[in-house]
Amino acid sequence: KNQNQLSGTANNAYLGEALAQIHGAFVLAENENGLVIIDMHAAHERIIYEKLKDLYNRNNLASQKLLIPTEIELSVSEVDVFERNSSYFSELGFLVERMGEKHLVIREIPSLLIKSDSVQLVRDVISDMSHFERSFKVEDKILEVLSTMACHGSIRANRKLTLDEMNGLLREMESTPNSGQCNHGRPTWVCYSKGELDKIFMRGKYSKNGVNGLTMERETPCSQGCSLRCGFRKERVASGEVVTELTKQDLVAVVTKVYGFPLAVLGAVLLFESIVFSIDSIGLLFILLSILPASIALMTRWAKGTIADQKRKAV
Repeated sequence: KNQNQLSGTANNAYLGEALAQIHGAFVLAENENGLVIIDMHAAHERIIYEKLKDLYNRNNLASQKLLIPTEIELSVSEVDVFERNSSYFSELGFLVERMGEKHLVIREIPSLLIKSDSVQLVRDVISDMSHFERSFKVEDKILEVLSTMACHGSIRANRKLTLDEMNGLLREMESTPNSGQCNHGRPTWVCYSKGELDKIFMRGKYSKNGVNGLTMERETPCSQGCSLRCGFRKERVASGEVVTELTKQDLVAVVTKVYGFPLAVLGAVLLFESIVFSIDSIGLLFILLSILPASIALMTRWAKGTIADQKRKAV
């Protein structure tokens, strides 16, 4: 689930309260619906982008002077791109001057991006403008330039955040338009409801296992020491869903458990007919071999269909 508001949340704090940060990239939070996972870089990138866009549209992109002006060396063609688009640099909050054939001096950058790497920021903006002016007017692609700038101003991976900083990020997301997606279209957060978590861990109504009432203990516990009654199923979690797979061992168990007795009866009947009606052994073998592939195919389809039905009933 990914949406800009969940129903039933109070005070519009639909992303809940932060709990922890993991892998230097994700924030875990709890709301009244369940567990929320936030990609902190993608989320902050959207926040910075929306702020830059709003300030640009209001012609109010403030600049801040660098304590020490930074010199940057570029190719002649890159410096020429800067010269042709210098007016856009001013509108975007930069004060950059040409110093010689291959050098620029960065004196001011947008206040929102003051903590970013000013040299790489200017390089990337020039790269964008060089690309856009080949096929478009730069002014038509200015929002994409702002998107590039926002990436430089966002929280970087592996930066440790305090709980207050995490909660501050959540509150900013809640008040930012389109905060459910980053500038590149990827989701910034997902929410797993309590019911979905129960399903993943097979709690409550999702804990019933087996095929048509048949259950079977594991011969040996799994690597996690699980003592779950597994039936004829193997469960894995993929993309947040419980996916049911039929293993070879499961198929053997199904065939033995369900078809063992009928097959024994069928064999006895065929043997009786061969004795009573004098059917030779070669003919009997031919009959058995002719029905074996179809029987295996039918049993496999039945077993898979039964497990799928069991899964649908659980949902």
